[in-house]
Order: sequence, then structure tokens, then C-alpha cells
Amino acid sequence: MPAHRVSRKKTAQAQVVEPAEASDQAPIQPAPKPYEPTLYSREIAQVICDRLAAGESLTAICNDGGMPCTRTVARWVIGDAGPGFTAQYREARDMGLDVLADEVLAIADDSSQDVITKTDERGRTYRGIDHEHVNRSRLRVDARKWYLCKLAPKKYGERLDMGISGSLQVGGLMDRLTAARKRVAESVPEPNGPAAPQESECQ
Repeated sequence: MPAHRVSRKKTAQAQVVEPAEASDQAPIQPAPKPYEPTLYSREIAQVICDRLAAGESLTAICNDGGMPCTRTVARWVIGDAGPGFTAQYREARDMGLDVLADEVLAIADDSSQDVITKTDERGRTYRGIDHEHVNRSRLRVDARKWYLCKLAPKKYGERLDMGISGSLQVGGLMDRLTAARKRVAESVPEPNGPAAPQESECQ
């Protein structure tokens, strides 16, 4: 009887230990990937373009189930897999940039969550600025501005604005110099002898 009891105890320990050891050594199985279509589909291409035009990124769209990966979409665009798909894709991209530009203004103008209720050390409540929310909004604006400047520098870049501003400033300065020279010439009387050479005002 004692031997039989020991045998049961050993058997129970083995049954308890073996699953633990097996679970520790078993490799972690990755989650099954959703179905990713590789053949061009007009319906899927239309969904992609619609979501791009709404301001979504291609990565976010392709992460959804039933959507192709970004590499597949890139092949569709390069090879113009469907009739006019490449032109439709690029137009949707441009429209999405306009949406992001509108979001920059919307985020900057939204101050509804800038001020929150806080509690001091004595337990008194007061209204104060939520610096975390303000900094997060600033980061969202800066990220969109950087993205717009990189993808559409001619439309949203800052260099174009600087060039126009510089041209206007130079033109205004030249007009002021011309007017000043005219006023000086009209106010100075003509000498009897030959006019002495005047020094240029630009020097």
C-alpha cells in the first residue's frame, strides 16, 4: 500500500510538471494573417482611392482585413493594373493632402480641451491649461505640416512663400529708392557750371 501511494504521488507530480515544461518550451505561434488579395480588383481599388481621398494613409488602409498589402498596391500603381487606376490613385493622394491641410487649421483652432479642471495639494479645484493636450496638438500640426511640405512642396512648402515675399520686398525697396532720387533731383537747384558727378545713393 505505501509503495502504491508513492507511485500515485509521483504520477501526479509528473502530470503537473510535464504540461508546464511543455508550455515553456512551445514556440509562440503568430496570429494568422487575414486574407490579402493580390489580384487587381476594381471594387478594392475604389475603396482604397476613396479612403486615400478622405485623408487616410495607405498603411492604415492596408492593415485592415481583406485589403492588399502596400507592396501589392504599389505594383498596381506602377503597372496601371486597372483602367486609369494610376491617375485615380494620384488624384486621390492629392485630395488627401488637402484634407490634411484642413485638419491643420481644425486642430489649431480647436481649444475645447486646452483648459481642464485640476486639483492642488490642498484639494482645491481650479481651471488650468492642459499642457499635455496642447503639446500633443502642436505635434499633430507639425507632423502634418512636415508631411505636406515633403509630398507637395510647390503647394504647401515654405520656400515658395519666402520667394514671393522676397520679391515683393525688393520691388518695394526699388520703388522707394527711385522716388527718393526723384525728390532729391527736384529739390537741388541746377548749378551754373557743369554738374559735378553725384555719388550713388546705393553705395
